[in-house]
Amino acid sequence: MIGLATLMAAALSYGQGTVTFANPGAAVSNMLTSAPVPAGNAFWAALYWLPDSPNPPTTADFDAAGPTAIAYTTNFVAAGVIMGGTVRIEGITPPGGNAWFQVRAWEHIYGGRQINSYAEALATPVDPTAGRPILAGTSNIFKVDTGDPTTTPPGTPGPLTGTGKLRGFYVVPVPEPSLVGLGVLGIGALLMLRRRS
Repeated sequence: MIGLATLMAAALSYGQGTVTFANPGAAVSNMLTSAPVPAGNAFWAALYWLPDSPNPPTTADFDAAGPTAIAYTTNFVAAGVIMGGTVRIEGITPPGGNAWFQVRAWEHIYGGRQINSYAEALATPVDPTAGRPILAGTSNIFKVDTGDPTTTPPGTPGPLTGTGKLRGFYVVPVPEPSLVGLGVLGIGALLMLRRRS
């Protein structure tokens, strides 16, 4: 009995927090069409998190954390809209404390196959049947005051949207063409046109 009480106390003292994985007013859109990504399984989104720190993390910091940074993955319930519900994240200290977040979206069905993670999307070569690179994108990095699930009643899950939080973003072809690359292509095209005249 004492062992069970100790185990329960340890579980409750372990940091955790809750957020609502939804993006009202911050749609995810397709850069090629400027329209929100379609509802269903064509695109997926993942919620990434890192512990609170005085300085905002970078996208590279989320990448370095790997799969441990992924809190939840879901599809789109409406055009550009994520509704993943309440997500409980183990490791937020103190319970219900602040944490840093980023949302990442990618094309889940591409060239006739399923792409199950953002990392896999980045590593996917261009499929000739698709006629273009896979689409993927990341949101801004933002801080959320999470809900404390260890209190009675549990704290209200922190929303991802609001002032200074998640903003809408685009999925873009991966790898995204660089400005330098586009400039080189433009100069080459101008030289070719000049030679013809």
